[in-house]
Amino acid sequence: MKIKQIPQDFIVEEISTVELLPAGQEGAYAIYRLTKTGIDTFAAKKIIANRLKISYNLIGIAGLKDRHAHTIQYISIQNIKSNKDNNQRGNLTAVPSSFSERNIKIERIGYSSKPIKLGDIAKNKFTIVVRDIKKGAIDSILMKISQVRRTGVPNYFDAQRFGSIRNADEFIAKMLVKSDYEAALKIFLTTVTRFNPMRIKKIRRFISINWGKWNDCISCIKENSPNIKGEIKILQHLIINNNDYRGAFNLINKDLLILYCSAYQSFLWNECLKQILRKYIDEKNLLSIEYPAGRLLFFKSLDDSLYNRLNSISIPILAHNLEFKDNETDSEIKQAYARVLEKQGLTFDDVRKNQNVFFKVSYRKTLVNVQEMRIELIEHDELNTKRVMERHHRQPEKKFKIRLSFMLDKGCYATLILKRIFPYDLEYR
Repeated sequence: MKIKQIPQDFIVEEISTVELLPAGQEGAYAIYRLTKTGIDTFAAKKIIANRLKISYNLIGIAGLKDRHAHTIQYISIQNIKSNKDNNQRGNLTAVPSSFSERNIKIERIGYSSKPIKLGDIAKNKFTIVVRDIKKGAIDSILMKISQVRRTGVPNYFDAQRFGSIRNADEFIAKMLVKSDYEAALKIFLTTVTRFNPMRIKKIRRFISINWGKWNDCISCIKENSPNIKGEIKILQHLIINNNDYRGAFNLINKDLLILYCSAYQSFLWNECLKQILRKYIDEKNLLSIEYPAGRLLFFKSLDDSLYNRLNSISIPILAHNLEFKDNETDSEIKQAYARVLEKQGLTFDDVRKNQNVFFKVSYRKTLVNVQEMRIELIEHDELNTKRVMERHHRQPEKKFKIRLSFMLDKGCYATLILKRIFPYDLEYR
C-alpha cells in the first residue's frame, strides 16, 4: 500500500482562526491564501519575499505544511500603506492581489488588524489517497476505519517531528543535558537522513570518518557545497580555539536549537504515553509500530469506560518548571516520566537544571479524536495496476485505491491515523 505517490494524494487544508476585516476595508496586514505543491513552507516564503521584494520576516505563518503534499494555508504580509513609518520595505499595494510562480500560488482574501502567528490554526482538513490495495484487504481496512472513528488513536508526535535523527540515541538535546558538547556537535555535523541531497550526505559522511581533521573537513565542504558557511565557521572555531566544542556548538542557529530541544521533549512525551497505555491496556491489545525514534504503541480497541478514562488525560511536555499536582492522574504521569527518564540515564533534577533544553510547559491530550471521517471513494487504482501490467506483460492483479477525508485539531498528525489503519503495509513514496 502506498501514500504520497503523487502530491495530490495528500491534501492538507488549514482552517485558520484569522479574523478578516469587513469587505472593502483595508487593514495593517494583508491576508493571503497560499497553495503549494512539492515545496516546504520556508521555501515558499522565500519565493514570495523575493517576488514581492519584501523582508522574509514580514510574512507571518500559522504552521509548517508538508513538502510532499498539496497544501493550502494562510499567510499575512504587513501592509506598508497602513504603516508609513516602515516605508523602506516597499509599498505592498503596488503588487498584484495574486500571483503564481513555480509550484506556489497566493491570492489575497482580505485584510486583518493582526498578523498571523504560529498556532493561529483551529484545525487541519486532510484528504488522503492510499493506493496499491489488494481487494482482499479492503474489508479489514473498513473495520479499522470504523474503530478509529469511534476511539481515535494515541496522540503521539510523529516522524515529522524527528527529521534530524536516525535513532533514539541521537538526540542533540540529550547530549546537552549530559554536557557532552562534542557528541552534540558530532550529531549535528554528521547525521545523514534520506532527505539530504547527495552532496550533503557526502560531506557529513566525510566529517564522520575524519572527525578531528578539521582542515580536511573544510576542504571537503568547499569542494562539494561551498555555500555552506555555518559549518565552515564552526570548524574554523575548533581549529582556532583548540577544540572548544561548547563554543563551536553555540554558533549553531538558535531556531535550529529550539527544534532539536523540542524534538527531545516530544520523544520523552511519546515514551510517557506508551507507559500510560501499558498501565491501562493488556499487551495483547497493543500494536507496536516502528517510527524514526523507536516504536509506537497503538491499541486495537477500547471499551467506552477505558476510552473515557484515557480521553480525560492530558500529559504535560516535560519542562524545567513543571510541577505535578497531588492527585491520582498526576501521580501516574510522574511515575511514567520517572521510568522514561531512568531509561535515558536522567532524573527530574537534570530536567530542572536545564532550562535551555526543557524550556516550556504545555499540555497535550492523550488521544486524537478524528472528526468528520469519510470514505470518499473506493475504486480501481489506475497508477499501480498499469505498472504491474507493464512490468509483467500479462493480465494484472487488480489494485484499488481508497480516498479518506477527516479533520484533526492543530498539532495532531494525520500519519498516525494511517499507521493505525494500515499498520504494517504502508509505503511512503
